[in-house]
Amino acid sequence: MTQPAQLVAGFFDPAWYAERYPDVLAAGWDPLQHYMTYGAAEERDPNRWFDSAWYRSYYVHVMKPGMTALDHYLQSGAAALRNPHPNFDAPWYVAQHPEAAANPLTWHLSVGEGRFWPTEPAFPILHEPASQARGRIGIGIITCNRKDLLRQTIQRVRQYTRRTDVDFVVADDGSTDGSVAMLREQDVPVVTGVNMGVAWNKNRALYLLAQVRGCVAVILLEDDTMPDRTGWEDAWISAALRWGHVSYAGSWVAPPDSTGSGTPEDPFLDHRVTAQCASYARDALNWAGYFDTRFRGFGSEHIEHSRRLVRFGYGGCYHVVKGDEPMLFAMIRSGVAMHPAASAFNRALVDRNDALLRQIVNEEGYRAPWRDITEMKQFRAEIQSAVAARPAGFALRRPGLFQRRT
Repeated sequence: MTQPAQLVAGFFDPAWYAERYPDVLAAGWDPLQHYMTYGAAEERDPNRWFDSAWYRSYYVHVMKPGMTALDHYLQSGAAALRNPHPNFDAPWYVAQHPEAAANPLTWHLSVGEGRFWPTEPAFPILHEPASQARGRIGIGIITCNRKDLLRQTIQRVRQYTRRTDVDFVVADDGSTDGSVAMLREQDVPVVTGVNMGVAWNKNRALYLLAQVRGCVAVILLEDDTMPDRTGWEDAWISAALRWGHVSYAGSWVAPPDSTGSGTPEDPFLDHRVTAQCASYARDALNWAGYFDTRFRGFGSEHIEHSRRLVRFGYGGCYHVVKGDEPMLFAMIRSGVAMHPAASAFNRALVDRNDALLRQIVNEEGYRAPWRDITEMKQFRAEIQSAVAARPAGFALRRPGLFQRRT
């Protein structure tokens, strides 16, 4: 399907097209009419900032058979902040110029190019080779009212984590069972506040570690998922830095429903996504944002967040099957094991969150870890309180202290 001429005209440069393809004028064609009739299908470029052949090769996994690069970009690519050119970083451009969010390319052509706005950062963000990770790593545990299980998980993290450049925090969602007192007695860094639900609580740990502490990658564990071998963190760090985001592949993730082998180099790709353990590159959080705090209790918050990350290019892909475009999520199986425990399951909240997911699942754009000024003040107060309580930092182990108390 070819887009109407009035939609194309906004990012079509007739003078550039005529100069780029001299055969068009030689044959007596009007440049726009030629592009609409033949050029788009032939993958000719409508302007200097839309590389049709590159776009098709780079986003082939999300394009339906028979679609032109033009069709895909106008239908969904622009809104999803897909890059129109190898030197046009759409998410970065919109971060600099939020007014361009609807279509970064047409905004640049009409406004930015005349003002000489750059289309990519001077030093592009690159995924580091997993074996050359620089900077601190963050490990967070989320919990609520499972003190005894939490104690075991902390012990396993301290026992099996090999790296020393690790910041560590437990995010507690308003526990009333003495969890916070236990954490402080054991000198475990904690960020806490009133009960706000899993999405808010995950944001506590992710934001503190990625933004406040500056960790280049963050591993987030639920309190019933424990490391089971020395150096368990290596695979999760490696996968985060390669793909931006990965989650836990339980025993139910396997071929033929999944592709891949479940390693950091070759993760499973599966239409399901889990939340027991996940790792995130800071860059992925910087672009796609945090969990949506409209989700309360637990249920579905990780699905929406994972889908948003994939739309920004992290942690998965699309796969065309019989005309559909199912989303596939990157998952690994390494170094951790689940220990199922009693759950504070709430059917009403789960149903509410499922309904919310259906409502907002296709919303685009970055999410802050709060929704409004009231939430921002509350969230910042919690983070600031946690930081103030740890003047010596958030190290996983303090020399000598942990050893004395075990």
